[in-house]
Parts: sequence; C-alpha cells; structure tokens
Amino acid sequence: MILFVQGTIPRATSVWDFAGAIIASFGGACVILLALSSWLGKVWASRILEGDRARYAEELENLRQQGSEKLAGLTAELDKFKQTELRIHSDKLIIYRVAIDIVVNIILALAKHESGRLTKEEGSAALEQSSEDDFSCTGISVCSRRNRSWTRKTL
Repeated sequence: MILFVQGTIPRATSVWDFAGAIIASFGGACVILLALSSWLGKVWASRILEGDRARYAEELENLRQQGSEKLAGLTAELDKFKQTELRIHSDKLIIYRVAIDIVVNIILALAKHESGRLTKEEGSAALEQSSEDDFSCTGISVCSRRNRSWTRKTL
C-alpha cells in the first residue's frame, strides 16, 4: 500500500514507474530462477543418464557373456552328438560289410554246391566259417546267435 502525504498527489508516471520496477524485479528474478532451474535440471539429467548408461552397459555385458557361455555349451553338446552319430554310422557300415562278406561266402558255397564243384572238405569249411561268430573286426559290438540264445559280444 502506498502512503500519500497530505497535499501531494502522486503522479501517474511515478506510479507506473514504481509498478514497472516491481514487475521488472519479479520478472528478472523469474528469469534468473528459470535459468538456474534449467541448468540444475540439465546437471541432474546428465547424472541420471550416465548412471543409466553404466547400468545398461554392465547388463549388456552380462547378457553377452551368458550368451557366449550358452553358445559354447551348445557347440560342445552338438560336437559330442555329431561324434556319437558318426561313430554309430561307422559301426553300422563295418557290421554291414562283415554281414555282406558272410552272405557272399554262403552264396558262393551254395553256387558251388549246386554246380557240383563243392567237395566235402570245402563244404565243411564253408559251414564252419558261416556259423562261427568270432569276426575279426575290433572295436564294435555284434549280437550273435550261439546255441539258440542271443549274446552280445564286443569285438
């Protein structure tokens, strides 16, 4: 509230000057306050951003490491599976070759017998050779029939 001295009338320009000074001082203070709050907001935002970046970088590195470990484990498991399957396939091929050799010998013996060129000694030898279950292969398992019972034998 403006106090007036008796007998003086305030001039309009002085009132407006006074009002302008008050508004200017509030406005200046607002500008200064706005600038300081903007600066402080930028500082806080940069600190929060750096903290988030560090946290996310660490999280990303952990995920990369876990992914690499899983990949290494799966690769080792796949290699084991591959080696096992290759070994099984190789064993089957060896068994098939042995079986084919036996069948070929039997067919040759039967063909000789049919043509009458098979002697008694050759027939006995062919029979013994086809009935024996001791193959000369090593490192494979073969199921053989001996005395009407199946036995597993590692060669």
